[in-house]
Parts: sequence; C-alpha cells; structure tokens
Amino acid sequence: MKPGSGLQRFAYRLKKLSSIARSEVLDLIVAQAALLRAWWWVRTRPLGELLRPAESVEELVDSPDVHPRLQRLALATERAAEHGLFPATCLVRAVALEHLIRRSDTRGAVVRIGVLTSGGRLLAHAWIEYGGQVLADRPDRIRHFTVLQDFTALPR
Repeated sequence: MKPGSGLQRFAYRLKKLSSIARSEVLDLIVAQAALLRAWWWVRTRPLGELLRPAESVEELVDSPDVHPRLQRLALATERAAEHGLFPATCLVRAVALEHLIRRSDTRGAVVRIGVLTSGGRLLAHAWIEYGGQVLADRPDRIRHFTVLQDFTALPR
C-alpha cells in the first residue's frame, strides 16, 4: 500500500524508480517531458486549434503490428502520468504519446475522442490507437465510448 504523507510518497516513488532498468528510467524522463509539453499545448492553444482531423489512418500505418518501442513509450507515458510530477488528463496523455510516437519516426497513430452518457451526464475520453490497437489505455474501457473522429495534435 502506498504511504500517505508527501515525503513518504516521494520516498516510495524513489524506491520504485531505483528498481527499474536504466532504459526504463530514460523512457520515464522522456515521457514526463512530453507530458509537460502536451499540458502546455492543451492549456495555451486557442479553443478549436489543438486538434484537427487526421488523415486516413489506413494509409499512414507503417505496420499493423505495434512495435515494442511504441509499447515502451506507451507504458512510460502511463507511468509518468500516474506517478509523475502532475496528474495528466486523458487528452494530455494522448497528445504526449502521439508526439513521442511521431518522434520515433512512426506514422499512423491517431488521437481518438469518444463520448458516452452515464447517469445523465455526457462523458468524453481521449486515447491513442495505432493500427487498430489501443495504446496506453485499457481496451475494455474504450469499448464503451462512441468514437467521434480521428484527430491529430501534430502540426501539418
């Protein structure tokens, strides 16, 4: 169980960090930087200018299989979002991971935005898909959402 105070949580996280491989620590640092950048984009872009419709996904996917490097980036992004400097929203996570995937010279990842109604409320969620596979999220959670459109936060 995680300790309660801020100092105890920091010590707990530091201990966990020391137990993972150096390459994973580097991935976490890169993911945390991408989350900070994505958080800034989400906060500073004028309304309606963060996302734009993505090109046809089928034409862009380099390979239908998710490369192990993409899986590592997805895992690092989720870990950094959950245990990093700040709690990241699903949109910030998706924008960060899309940026990391593009930086790895891979095309075809898209930001998916989905909606559902629950208890009379309209809920929205953002996630990344590559080659039809959900990255850095649980497919069982995603299946309840109706996808609006494929988007990208990357510049043209």
